[in-house]
Amino acid sequence: MMKRTSALVLAALMMLGLSSCLYDETAAEGTVSVVERPDMVLVDATCTLAQGSERPIDFTAGRMSWWMDEGRMELQDVAFTQADEDGGLSLQGRCDMAQVDTDLEIVNMSGSVEIESISESLSIFADQLIFDTGSMRIESDGDVSIGFSDGTVSGHGLSADLNRRSLSLGGPSQGGLVL
Repeated sequence: MMKRTSALVLAALMMLGLSSCLYDETAAEGTVSVVERPDMVLVDATCTLAQGSERPIDFTAGRMSWWMDEGRMELQDVAFTQADEDGGLSLQGRCDMAQVDTDLEIVNMSGSVEIESISESLSIFADQLIFDTGSMRIESDGDVSIGFSDGTVSGHGLSADLNRRSLSLGGPSQGGLVL
């Protein structure tokens, strides 16, 4: 009789233990994380941002991750070029990382960003900037250096329109130009 009672008590304790181990949805909500994976990952790939232009910009990346439904790409080890009307090189650049809005074709570049306008003999250097490839506008809130054939100018903040050949450099600047 004692063995039977012990077995019943043990069985009841096991059921109680199992019931406390069942899934608790409210507790799990705080511990579950969403794993985000791109739809496509390409290595040593090229993409073209055209914006309906006759002069598209070609981006080459060591790694390209693409979320098609979200309309975004993430690029690593990036180089880009744009040809002029005659097929010659008009724009080139590079950066460590870029996030691309594939719908608007706006590129957020970071890490040793360099953009060179060949025809204007102009180079832009920054740690971060936003490049709207459709309007050919460049914006940055950080430190920027502009290199010309005659010198350099540095400042904090940049607004440039490559189509209109205009730029505005904000904040304290240093450097010099020979005019």
